[in-house]
Amino acid sequence: LSLHDALPIDFWPSRVYTGECYSENTPMRIIAWRGQVVENFGAQKKRLLGAIGDRADLGKFVKTNEWNQYTVIARGGVCMHIVNGQLMAIDVDDDPNSSNNQPGYFGIEIEAITKVSVRNIWVKKLD
Repeated sequence: LSLHDALPIDFWPSRVYTGECYSENTPMRIIAWRGQVVENFGAQKKRLLGAIGDRADLGKFVKTNEWNQYTVIARGGVCMHIVNGQLMAIDVDDDPNSSNNQPGYFGIEIEAITKVSVRNIWVKKLD
């Protein structure tokens, strides 16, 4: 599994995309917008299971030019995206062969010209 096959949990310098679940280098692209709980079956199909809240209102939890607390919980095919204590999006990947549903590496990717600072990273592997 390479980082380019993994499921990015987006954080952008603007609030437009922060909080979404996005599938890099696959036909799926945006799987769950901020505020959505989505079940997907690989690239074949996805369906909206529920709403967490209004996308614009949830965007107000994102701090600009300040530190943000960023939590990603990935267990099996379920990935939860939390920013500053607020649940933003959930992806439930029910395709066992999906690259988004495989163990592997995690990383920090920068796609735009921006400054990114990271501190206090904790990783907990569950057995």
